[in-house]
Amino acid sequence: MTSAELKKNFYVQDGLPRWAQPFEIKAKPDNDTLAILVHGFSSSPYIMHNLAEYLAENGVDVNVVLLAGHGRNFKLFGQADAHDWYESVEEIIKQNQSKYKNIYLIGHSLGGSLSVCLGIKYPQIKGIVTMGVSVYLKGEKWIRFALPFALRFTKRYKKRWLTEDEMQRLKQQGRRVYVPVKSVKDLYHFIDKHLKPRIKLLRVPVLAIHSRDDRVSQPKSSEFLFDNLTVEDKELYILHKDSHGVLHKSRSDYVFAKIVDFIKKHN
Repeated sequence: MTSAELKKNFYVQDGLPRWAQPFEIKAKPDNDTLAILVHGFSSSPYIMHNLAEYLAENGVDVNVVLLAGHGRNFKLFGQADAHDWYESVEEIIKQNQSKYKNIYLIGHSLGGSLSVCLGIKYPQIKGIVTMGVSVYLKGEKWIRFALPFALRFTKRYKKRWLTEDEMQRLKQQGRRVYVPVKSVKDLYHFIDKHLKPRIKLLRVPVLAIHSRDDRVSQPKSSEFLFDNLTVEDKELYILHKDSHGVLHKSRSDYVFAKIVDFIKKHN
């Protein structure tokens, strides 16, 4: 089935830009394989469209999650926390675990971190793919030093590396230019208390992919994940080009093919 023949079923929600809507694609009737795609911190389902189409073209049903608080306005984003983000993905797992024999979690950035934690709770997950997993962020030391002061004196953090054109595109896609400082604190709390100490508990096969030039999450994030996994079935690929947006950059075909190979290997 080609991308032109695929039908995306959107779970339309009020107040969301079109490209931020969560959606699913049924690749074929009575399919036994589902990939749950999870976007990152302050992002939206928009970034998953190309990968979702590629997976469906290769016979995999797809469900693309919208994390709690994401895709809408600054206030609603700040009202959600890491527990809410986690539950957004867990709810999709619960809805589908009786329908599919093979379920995979595929996450970008924070979505990869959430997938790892959910794989610990749901060991029946067939495999996890992380892309640019969030463990160590760029400017890590400065952010951690400044965060207590920022919480007292400001409410928002701007992604200063974005160009004006990039900021306009992000707004259209339901992705945030300004992020609540409280949400950054929630992100670090999740990483420090729920991700790092628990990686060794994961018993699910993992494919970790990271870009050497990632300007959001340091490549040592995936190296840390790989080194701390006790499961023997694990793979790590560091791309020597591209940025955090690996899903839309020059190596995306390579990344997509690696993911399909990983799924075929574990089905």
